[in-house]
Amino acid sequence: MKFLGIRRLRVCDTNSPMLENILADLKWEEEECAEMLEEDQILIDQLHALDGMFDEEFQRQNVSIADSLQGYWLERMEEIGNEMDMPLSDDYRHDLRQVGMVLEEDGESGLGSEEK
Repeated sequence: MKFLGIRRLRVCDTNSPMLENILADLKWEEEECAEMLEEDQILIDQLHALDGMFDEEFQRQNVSIADSLQGYWLERMEEIGNEMDMPLSDDYRHDLRQVGMVLEEDGESGLGSEEK
């Protein structure tokens, strides 16, 4: 966005050191975003699966959106949250380390345990 604004408004010329810094920041942000998406791919895939499951259940129940959200959706999301907070097995931890994931040893819980 910074780059587009500068180019559109012609705030500075393209040989500007300021522009080079902005482009470097954008490249870093792009790479960082791609890395974060890759790291969260398991959760993204789970979200897509849940979306389909919730849609099917909503169609099957024939209830209002509010009733579906307050009932089935809320219960299922609580179950999923509890599953994600379960401690990781030693085998799973080993597999994560094998693919290069760095795990916090103290106080680490499950897949959903991110700093808040």
